Amino acid sequence: MKKTILYLSITLILLTILLFRLDIIYVNISPFNSYRLSKPETILFENAVSNFWEKVEQEKFDEIKDELSEGEEKDRRYTEIISDLKENRNNFGKITSWKFFRSASPRITSEWAKNPDEKIYQIEYLTKAKNGEFCAWFIFYVEPSGEIKLFGLSLDSPVEWRIEERDKQKLIVEKHPNEIIIPYADRYIEIRY
Repeated sequence: MKKTILYLSITLILLTILLFRLDIIYVNISPFNSYRLSKPETILFENAVSNFWEKVEQEKFDEIKDELSEGEEKDRRYTEIISDLKENRNNFGKITSWKFFRSASPRITSEWAKNPDEKIYQIEYLTKAKNGEFCAWFIFYVEPSGEIKLFGLSLDSPVEWRIEERDKQKLIVEKHPNEIIIPYADRYIEIRY
């Protein structure tokens, strides 16, 4: 019995190594504080980001200010964000597309929150514009009712690692389209085949 278990274990290990070497399966452990959005969350944030860029394109900065003023220091921070948005728009031109890059784990708005369903999400989107590419970090406040508000925003030119990571992930998904996700703590194990 012990020999059978030993042989079975060795066979399983060798088979797993062979599957890796032949590139039949791919296993990855996500970076610290990575969160995989659910389908409803994805739809919610895609709609919010789409509406945001429409407001920027139509220069509805007062609407953005009203939404931001609930989460940020009204005058100083709002002025910086709107200034960054205008400068970004002048430098990069019209937004042509944007794609989810990563999200931190959602956190409860306060340790003393009455409703643990009130959460803040910090989400990065790699955003392409007419004259280049940049990263937009959105901080969204999501109420239990599903209402979403922009809580904060930061714009940054993408450093090379973001672009490399996006391109690498795209190739992996093309090669191994099926996935199994195993969440744990602030990370997840991704198995692709």
